[in-house]
Amino acid sequence: MKKNIKETLSGAWGKVKAAASRAWEKMKSFGEKVKIKAKELANIADEKLKETAPEVNIKVKKAVLISLASLIGLGIIYSIIVNIYSKDVHVFSSDKCENCGISSSLVYKFEYLPETDSYSVSGRNIWKRRYDDVILPDSYKGKAVSAVAPYAFDYSTKLRSVVIPDSVEEIGRGAFLCTGKLDSVTFGNGLKVIGQESFGACPRLEVVVFPESLEYIGIGAFFNCTKISGIAIPDGVKTIDNHAFEGCTNMKSLKIGEGVEVIGNMAFAFCNLDTVEGNSAAFRTEGACLIENEGGVVAVGTNASVIPEGVTAIGRYAFSGRNVIAAITIPDSVEEIATYAFYDCMLLKEVTLGKGLKTIGHRAFYSVDNIAEITLPDGLEVIDEEAFASCGMLGKLTIPDSVVKIGSRAFANCGSLTEVVIGRGVEYIGEKTFLYCVELVKMEFLDAEGWYVSKDPAATSGEEISADELGNSDEAHYLFNGKYKNHYWYKK
Repeated sequence: MKKNIKETLSGAWGKVKAAASRAWEKMKSFGEKVKIKAKELANIADEKLKETAPEVNIKVKKAVLISLASLIGLGIIYSIIVNIYSKDVHVFSSDKCENCGISSSLVYKFEYLPETDSYSVSGRNIWKRRYDDVILPDSYKGKAVSAVAPYAFDYSTKLRSVVIPDSVEEIGRGAFLCTGKLDSVTFGNGLKVIGQESFGACPRLEVVVFPESLEYIGIGAFFNCTKISGIAIPDGVKTIDNHAFEGCTNMKSLKIGEGVEVIGNMAFAFCNLDTVEGNSAAFRTEGACLIENEGGVVAVGTNASVIPEGVTAIGRYAFSGRNVIAAITIPDSVEEIATYAFYDCMLLKEVTLGKGLKTIGHRAFYSVDNIAEITLPDGLEVIDEEAFASCGMLGKLTIPDSVVKIGSRAFANCGSLTEVVIGRGVEYIGEKTFLYCVELVKMEFLDAEGWYVSKDPAATSGEEISADELGNSDEAHYLFNGKYKNHYWYKK
């Protein structure tokens, strides 16, 4: 027994000596900087003391030099110890590891969680950004480490890899947020919850393998992890929350598990997906689309999607950021294209809209720059705000008689638009609808009677526009895009 203790202490002492040796080498490498800073402080002390106590002044200068060098040296040693020991497998039955004898306070911070009679773990305060490879312990003082604390290692500038033990059930909010060098994560088999923004903005994280125990992926958990190439959601996951994988621009494949019940808003927005597969009680895969079983809404689309007949709506952000898709046909069964549905599909140039379409939502085709021509179907009722804004190639436009409302800036910044025909049924046109349409030279109102303008969007009365003036296409263009461009247009 004594021999084992002696060997353990000897091994620990060897690591400390090695750490101290490396610390000394680092100190020597920037010793000049230490001297310069020490001299600055010594000069300040000198000015204060030389007139009153010259003999004390000499001692003070020496003390400043020694203290400053000691503090810096201690900091370097502490940083190196943190890095060395974070790589080890520790068993903290007390405040010291049974394997190496290191004090827990030198490596991690533990917080007792009374509701689960367990502990959370995190990096040590200001030193948490100094870790490079981490193997987290599974117990502390005889109790499980059940959680990685919120913001445990956030903004670490050196962290490259982390191993999560099986004891951990939850990774807290922002635990590894913005760890710029993190490229490897090993999840334990007991993990249930990945919290909000836990791995958000980790640009080097490429391969993510979830354990079967996982149940919840939080809001923005992996947002802007731009190197992730594919994701398989385990059968145990019930909820993929809002923004969970938003901005994972290199994500090509998605597989959902049998237990998925909820896919939140923008969960896969701006992911450049080529394939999607998997079925659950709430979702099915068809035509390279993930479709809600109840309601028939396309929740997630891909570059290869062929939207099947029977779908009732294209959901929010369903195709946003799909940068390869060139053509899409909306079947007649679709009644709504929701907010941001095809936002920023840069290569999309052929869009066929079905006969059943009633609403085109806010920014549904915003910045789809290659659409040169689009036929709006009879039966369409609402074109919402900025629905086609910044479609720079759109040339001519006819608003069908069925349209009742055109939202503000609906076609703003369509720089190639030359002619517009406003249908007979239109009763409301928002402000700046054709703002910055610099090539627009002709506007025709098929019904020029009864139009008013106001700067108040909810006004019931305003300035009446002469039907004779509005009936002239040149004059209509001047009124709409000049004199009254910042007004709301409506009929009584």
